[in-house]
Amino acid sequence: AMEPNAGEKRPAGEQMSKGEAKRALKKQAEVLGRKEVGATRWLGLYSLQWVDRFGVERPWDMCTRTTKKPESYADAVVIFCILEGGDLSEPHILLVKQFRPPVGKYSIEMPAGLIDPGETPEKAALRELKEECGYVGKVTETSPELCLSPGLSDETAAFVKVTIDLSAPENETPEQELEDTEDIEVLKEPLSTLLERLRTHTEQGCAVFMPLFTLATALKMTQKL
Repeated sequence: AMEPNAGEKRPAGEQMSKGEAKRALKKQAEVLGRKEVGATRWLGLYSLQWVDRFGVERPWDMCTRTTKKPESYADAVVIFCILEGGDLSEPHILLVKQFRPPVGKYSIEMPAGLIDPGETPEKAALRELKEECGYVGKVTETSPELCLSPGLSDETAAFVKVTIDLSAPENETPEQELEDTEDIEVLKEPLSTLLERLRTHTEQGCAVFMPLFTLATALKMTQKL
């Protein structure tokens, strides 16, 4: 018997045959094109047309950074900073607190920033760390390009792990190198109680960066193993 094409409309409640479903699963969803709807200096709004794996075309709205470069490794870096040495009795994580207008709250995040043209993720991470927090560190690991909010934006970031030796002379008196538009408070939290500390920050009205909370949850789970 003839089977309808995957993209054709079917009566409500009618199920796909096994043969049709098997063929449909071989298809790959893809974006067919996008049209700019509007833009500001930093953000562009686009309307996408995409086709799902069953051959049905659908619309989608998204935003993108106007500074995004196709040849770049990623748009930004998120820095997982481990503090050791000095007067610390256990490893701490370095965090930043700053006001984020889109959510109308102060947020608790890991240091982060955009990758400048020609920079590697490692160089960008060390530069942002020095500018935002005043510390000098050493990169120990860099992730592949990762998505941040794939249902909304094509923004990507590299997750860079950095260790900071507080006993090093260059870290004895850290000084931030902030831009005029930046107002960042540097926080140090013990890794062993990070999840509890983040819950306290939320109770105090702060917004917590989701990847940071995920990291804290994972660390807590490893403590129970």
